[in-house]
Amino acid sequence: MYSMNQRYVEVKMKGSTCFITLNRPEALNALNMDLVDELFGRIKGLEAQESVRFVVLQGVGKTFCSGADIKEGDVFDKKRSSIFLDKLNTVTNIIEDSEKIYFALINGYALGGGFELVLACDFRFATKSSKFALPEVKLGVIPGAGGCARAVKVCGYANAVKIILTGRSFIAKEMFQMGTLHEVVDDSADLEKELAKYIGCLKKNAPRAVGYAKKCLNSHFGQLRTEYLKKERNSYKKLLDTYDKREGIKAFLEKRKPVFKGK
Repeated sequence: MYSMNQRYVEVKMKGSTCFITLNRPEALNALNMDLVDELFGRIKGLEAQESVRFVVLQGVGKTFCSGADIKEGDVFDKKRSSIFLDKLNTVTNIIEDSEKIYFALINGYALGGGFELVLACDFRFATKSSKFALPEVKLGVIPGAGGCARAVKVCGYANAVKIILTGRSFIAKEMFQMGTLHEVVDDSADLEKELAKYIGCLKKNAPRAVGYAKKCLNSHFGQLRTEYLKKERNSYKKLLDTYDKREGIKAFLEKRKPVFKGK
């Protein structure tokens, strides 16, 4: 196993598998502009490497990703949010369109943008103590990196409504029952065992056939994705100047319940 230079995103290779680790533990691996930009560069670079067949996304410590870093405010500033969400959307689109197989190994929280990264992956494994949420409505906005569209694709409409409109958190068992997760295991060591099992199975199959099969499975969604994401982003932008959005962020930072007014 060898590693590349890193800052917020640690990259290690082991044979034909690349491990990408979000490495910002002091902020619970929250997404800021620098981390997303680095993640984009790493993933885009991997696409040119034919020797890489499998990519594993994970987070350092006991958090996969706690979502956008609200304290830095990139995702809630009108100008910066466009750049931030464009880049994060590009990352999730590359994952989805790639012939490489992407795994998400979740140990801990996968919230907001972190959950959106998970939804873009092909296989999703989590420890039983992990929790998931798209809590944006509690902040006066909506998911902005494909969360609405991919939740419907992965979980089905009824479950997507439950996840997005309530904004509440769900344990791994609930996510498994919704079809979001492929496996739920006891601890992080078991995540690695499950990963090895799946990769071992996939390696027995023809690489190009697996890649083309993935593209075929995603083809219908891919044709509609541009329209879905445009609608999602336009709705997101309309919410950025609302009173409720300002109140939601202020309440979060002040660690109190927000008082929304519907305006």
